[in-house]
Amino acid sequence: MSERFKPLGQYVYEKGERIGCSVEEAAVELSRKLNAYQMRVERLKAEVERLREAGDELWYCLRHTKRLTPADVQEAVEDWIAAKEGRPNE
Repeated sequence: MSERFKPLGQYVYEKGERIGCSVEEAAVELSRKLNAYQMRVERLKAEVERLREAGDELWYCLRHTKRLTPADVQEAVEDWIAAKEGRPNE
């Protein structure tokens, strides 16, 4: 086993915290943690994409201010704020 996971007697420890009574139980626990981290990464990727799209729209509005109405710019700002707060666009 690596330095991170150490069997001590019949228990397995990760960074000093007991994670299982056997290597099999420790593997199940680590698999659960890995799945949770992977789900979090996917949620963060979706959030980044949502913010990027809202930011692109906002940047377009600011760059083309002469051709847009103040209402268009305000709508882009509101969409960006909604994306930042995780609210769906209306």
